[in-house]
Amino acid sequence: MMLEVFNVEHGACSLLTCDDGTLIAIDCGHNTTTRWTLHAHLLARGITHLHQLWITNLDQDHLSGLVPLWQSVTIRDIRINPSLTANDLWRLKYLGGTPSNDIALLCRLMQEGFVNREPWIVPDGIEAVAAWNCLGRPFWDTNNLSMALVLTLRGIRILFPGDLERAGMEKLLLLPPEPFGNAVRRIDLLMAPHHGRLNGICQRLFDAQAFGKPMACIKSDGPIQHESQATDGWYRDRVSGIVLTDNTPRYVLTTRRDGNITIEVQASRPAWFTVRVGQPKALQLARPTSAYGGLDNVFAGGGLLGVR
Repeated sequence: MMLEVFNVEHGACSLLTCDDGTLIAIDCGHNTTTRWTLHAHLLARGITHLHQLWITNLDQDHLSGLVPLWQSVTIRDIRINPSLTANDLWRLKYLGGTPSNDIALLCRLMQEGFVNREPWIVPDGIEAVAAWNCLGRPFWDTNNLSMALVLTLRGIRILFPGDLERAGMEKLLLLPPEPFGNAVRRIDLLMAPHHGRLNGICQRLFDAQAFGKPMACIKSDGPIQHESQATDGWYRDRVSGIVLTDNTPRYVLTTRRDGNITIEVQASRPAWFTVRVGQPKALQLARPTSAYGGLDNVFAGGGLLGVR
């Protein structure tokens, strides 16, 4: 299976391709400089169907490609923080100015039942557990209402925290062990909260890790802005590092410097993964892992938790 983290500057967009062909997009931001969009990328590969679209944060940089994606590709289901109604989202965005066409479309899809509409079991070899803060308890901002996702690919755990700020992450860390609490305490790779910005750093997340440091941090960011680069050293000190095939150690990967980042996990070697950055360079690392549970608690029943 393969997870691609695309270079969409100070935004977010990833694509998970499963062994059985299932395709799951995580956010759908676009690159304003190169004009890269997810829908054009999929169509160029002959793909016209997504099984799921998970939107971790309801700001424009995470969903700026939603309108053309919805027009071009069939999407079976869209998943967002389910504590929000269409009216809630519209009011939140309207407070900041006129909502974008992408927000308007998402609100319409929420009203028409295309969002969070059905439980769905992810393919074999994958676990997905999500959690979120609920509107008004005590958060009224879209950053801290992000849907945090722990995605486990054959033993490799990756945390997608959206744009959670410190307070929002600390509240999610208070969740009970099953299912989210245990998952978020055993991460191997971290997508930096809020693209690495200062208000997203959370020491408690690292203090809570049950098996030592995560191996690396990945930032989806662009040219210098919002002080996102100021935290490179902070994250570097809190991860154990991975090693390039030319023996170069790396701790923080960024789409700003590395371009697209591709993580591949082979079914024949659980907990082994290869990471390609830019073009031909690769990282390869093995890590022992204990057996994890089946596909219970995956986007159904107890698999989705909201902090109230």
